[in-house]
Amino acid sequence: MITDVLEYRKHKGTPDDIRFRRATEAETDRCRKAEKLKALSIPGAAIALLICIGFLGYVIVNIGELLYIAIAGLFVVIAIGGLIFRICDYKTSETFEIAEGKTVIIKTTQKRKYASVWCEADEVYIPKLRFLSITHLYTDTPLYIVKGNRGEGNKPHYFIIPAPVV
Repeated sequence: MITDVLEYRKHKGTPDDIRFRRATEAETDRCRKAEKLKALSIPGAAIALLICIGFLGYVIVNIGELLYIAIAGLFVVIAIGGLIFRICDYKTSETFEIAEGKTVIIKTTQKRKYASVWCEADEVYIPKLRFLSITHLYTDTPLYIVKGNRGEGNKPHYFIIPAPVV
């Protein structure tokens, strides 16, 4: 297993090194559903902001010391930044292009899944692409490497989704 990963790393590249094909209608629907999963974090960030504002109000009314008010205000600023980040991250793609690959390494960080992918057709190893699905991810799982085009002048959004089992 480890030796396989080391073999793949010799061919390390970026998603730009892969030849993508245009997604079919069914694949486009799967990609749109996967992108909508990112929107689930927006209500959570809004609730966190409301809790921080409530905490700030509690500190102002009951404690009233400037240091504690500043700390609670810092929490509010951090929550506003988190909400803005999640809203900006939600920008949807207009069109999708797909390449096929398989999972090599899986990494989970704070409710996000990332996977390193081997694309057999182009012999390219791509480290750390975001996995947008609620399904479990295992090594050697067939995947679609998706390039979401967000419009003129915007960088493409690269992510992976599980390929349908045939």
